[in-house]
Amino acid sequence: MNLPGQRVLSRRHPSHSFEFDTRAVADVLARVVQQEGPIHRQEAARRTASNWQIQRIGHRVQASVDSIARNSHSISVRGDFFRPKGMKRPPVRVPAPGDEPRSIEMIASEEIQEAAIVVLRQHFGMTRDDLVRETARVLGHTRVGRIVRSRIDPAISQLIRNGGRVALG
Repeated sequence: MNLPGQRVLSRRHPSHSFEFDTRAVADVLARVVQQEGPIHRQEAARRTASNWQIQRIGHRVQASVDSIARNSHSISVRGDFFRPKGMKRPPVRVPAPGDEPRSIEMIASEEIQEAAIVVLRQHFGMTRDDLVRETARVLGHTRVGRIVRSRIDPAISQLIRNGGRVALG
């Protein structure tokens, strides 16, 4: 029994409303994708769920975010990345001095392609290895190891196949 003016605090975990309020989750996800797209699905889930103080993204949270994205009228899903529907060209996001670069796996292929175009506009002619290295630098990666090369090289190949046009999903 509650006394007049007494408030009952909910004992529900914040994730409870995340799981059942899909409209609110969809609204937050749409804003995240609009501001940060293209964005990796795991990063989108992490940023969206943080609004409900959820710090660990398990299978259920990720599956919920993925489902909402697939059914959204404002989000386009291509592979592991979400982007705003109608996006013409992705931004090339360069880390600020002192900031850690995003993991290369968290950068969409079309953003890598745009970064390569930026490099080619600055350095008219260069070898493919130089293009891979300079594209990596633009994205904040000072060393081009196997993993970085395995993401940048196919993006450059796709760019060449498309005649220098970035392939959007």
